[in-house]
Amino acid sequence: GNAMRVGYRFLAHGEISIHDDRWLTYPWGVKGGKPGRRCTKTLQRKDGTTESLRSKVDGVVVAPGDYLIFETWGGGGWGDPLDRDLDAVTFDMEAGLLTADGAAEFGVITEADGVTIDTDATAILRKEMARDRPPAELFDFGGTIKEIKARCEAETGFPPPIAPTFGRAGVSTKRAAE
Repeated sequence: GNAMRVGYRFLAHGEISIHDDRWLTYPWGVKGGKPGRRCTKTLQRKDGTTESLRSKVDGVVVAPGDYLIFETWGGGGWGDPLDRDLDAVTFDMEAGLLTADGAAEFGVITEADGVTIDTDATAILRKEMARDRPPAELFDFGGTIKEIKARCEAETGFPPPIAPTFGRAGVSTKRAAE
């Protein structure tokens, strides 16, 4: 499914808590579908500074005029993007859910207007893309957890969480930083 982008303008001093998920891992793609996007939260302060917020935050101080932009994670794709029906791609572009650049992920070439599909060029591109890729896995997680953690800071601005270590009786001696 599509993510949502919601803005909150604060009218009074206070504190907020946000208990969301999917800042580290991606929503899975299934049966050839690609992973979705992670969530993001950006707090724009009235003084013009911005701050990215982690997942599951408590006690974030806000003031009148501050603005929070919260982009939820979108679902991963289902099925081979090269098999996506062209009428469905057109609908998504006309509805503002997909850009011409995003349509290229489905192997779709648009005319100069960015919405009309060039069916001949699309058919050629889809054949080339299908030929040049490995077979699809049942699930696409966006990489292994090791690969995702290696890219984490560059992609999110936050260091990857630290895996807990366990002492006697399975009690964690370190807390994962998520």
